Amino acid sequence: MAVNREELQSRLMGKKEQRIIEMFREQKRVQKEIWEKMALMITSALGLVAALAWNEAIQAAFRQYLSTTDALMGKFLYALIVTALAVTIAYYVGKLFGNANEPPKSAMG
Repeated sequence: MAVNREELQSRLMGKKEQRIIEMFREQKRVQKEIWEKMALMITSALGLVAALAWNEAIQAAFRQYLSTTDALMGKFLYALIVTALAVTIAYYVGKLFGNANEPPKSAMG
C-alpha cells in the first residue's frame, strides 16, 4: 500500500499541529498554576500580617489585664493561652472546611 507524498504530508502536518496544540495547552496550564501559586503566596503573606497584628493586640491586652510580677511566667501563660486558642480555632475551621490532610475517599468503599 503506497502512500503518496501529499497524504504523508497531511498526516505529518496533523501530528505537528496536534503537538503545537498540546504545547499551547501545557503553556496555559503552567501559566494558570503560576497564577494560583502567586495568589496563594499573596494570601499567605496577608495572613501573616494579620496574625502579627493580632499577636501584638493580644500581647497588649494581656499586659494590661493580666499583668503578672514574673515576666517569664507571664510569657509562658500567654503562649499557653494563644496555643489553646489557635488549636481550638484550627479544629473548628478544619471541621467547617473539611480536613485537607485526610486521604480522598475511594469510590469502591
